[in-house]
Amino acid sequence: MFLTTDELKQHINKKISVIIVGAGPAGITIAMELESLGVDSLLIEAGGFDFPDEIGNDPYRGEVGERPYPLSASRLRFFGGTSNHWGGWCRPLDPEDFKKIEGIPLSGWPLSYQDAYQYLDRAHEICEIDGSDYDASSLKSESIISFDSKAPLRTGLFRFSPPTRFGVKYRDKIAKSKKIHCALNINLLKIQRLDNDSSSLLVKLPTNEIISIKAKKTILAMGGIENARYLLSSNSDLSIPYGSDWIGRCFMEHYGFKTSVVYTKSGMNYRRHTINKREVKYVIAPSPSQIEKGISNLMMGLYPIKDDSFLRAEYSKNKGLFEPEINQNNGWHYSLGATVGTRPNKNSRILLVDEKDVNGVNRIKLDWQVPDEDFQSVMQCADMLGNYLGSNGIGRLRKTNYEIPEPDKMLSTGMHHIGTTRMSESPETGVVDINCKVFHSNDLFIAGSSLFPTSGYSNPTLTIVALAVRLANHIGGQLNRGKA
Repeated sequence: MFLTTDELKQHINKKISVIIVGAGPAGITIAMELESLGVDSLLIEAGGFDFPDEIGNDPYRGEVGERPYPLSASRLRFFGGTSNHWGGWCRPLDPEDFKKIEGIPLSGWPLSYQDAYQYLDRAHEICEIDGSDYDASSLKSESIISFDSKAPLRTGLFRFSPPTRFGVKYRDKIAKSKKIHCALNINLLKIQRLDNDSSSLLVKLPTNEIISIKAKKTILAMGGIENARYLLSSNSDLSIPYGSDWIGRCFMEHYGFKTSVVYTKSGMNYRRHTINKREVKYVIAPSPSQIEKGISNLMMGLYPIKDDSFLRAEYSKNKGLFEPEINQNNGWHYSLGATVGTRPNKNSRILLVDEKDVNGVNRIKLDWQVPDEDFQSVMQCADMLGNYLGSNGIGRLRKTNYEIPEPDKMLSTGMHHIGTTRMSESPETGVVDINCKVFHSNDLFIAGSSLFPTSGYSNPTLTIVALAVRLANHIGGQLNRGKA
């Protein structure tokens, strides 16, 4: 049910099992899963049902470092969170993303792939995805490059959510729930540490009244920037801080980078399309053996462009240059575009600045630093593709970009905020443990992509939801066993 301000003030006098801060995909998922386990929750959201006005969006303003970044545009401060501008792209991270790779510092997760995705089927249900098949070989297509088992590249597959707008899709369910109590336009001000090392939250109501609320368990699900921001801000007043020095560090993103022009047969389809009534998108990615050698996990695709005089369409008719399947049809030119997930970098981080927002909370500075190795990985993968095309008589590749973008150049971003409260085995390398509990706390948890130790190239929403279901089952199990 949705609470008015007066109802919220009455509700906080009752025993609350779980407080969830943030009504995006993670927060809404956790509330619904707790309900299914018979556990009540208080879900608080800083926004309302609609896009906020300038004052409502003021807390999202901040500074950026040398690398430009769309700080405000990348976040949505209203019910449903960033699912309100989600494109619906879905696939799990690859098993290699969970492994520690020699030569890539801070790589690997403390969880196995199987542990992270033990609730993947449920995540598919929540994200409204029919089926869970991500095996590209199961959907035969002549419109993509076929890689053999010894190739340095492979074909990956994306599935698509409608996309699910969590605030729209699950609004009625929350409104009718007797276990989920949701309050809108509630601004978190500070996380407080109590004498017994439990936590309480200082929040501001729409009436500007400031109150403290407490539950048996508290979950921050505000996104990859706000989770870190509020931990940093709250720690500034605590003698025993939450987490560790890793709060705000290892900010990662997915960004686009073009390197080459490819000439091969016409009709190549690496765009989003429908096969067997399922919406899919094929991508080209490095093979597991290449990732284990230190190549960043990334995806590439071919996108038709006009003849750029590199090789005219009639060139494919020259006998002996390509396999017969290309000689039978005019070839075509494609731009080779890559999307890269940055590798962990301790110096890529979120910091607090002195200026404060309308609620009196310090604003942030995002210093996004992209390692040169990520750009070099794109170049190497383009070379691998060029060699494969040429040696198999299926095309040619011409490099068009040899330079690593300068640190002050704007990159095309996925607006995915990853890694700022990373999961780790200890506070020496992270902020939360394998159960998403903040180090040096006994009741404070984190949800969302801020806890990802690595980014891979997959859009984060499906993994966010899968881990949110996992966290809800962990907390719900503890509460139901009386271990709160």
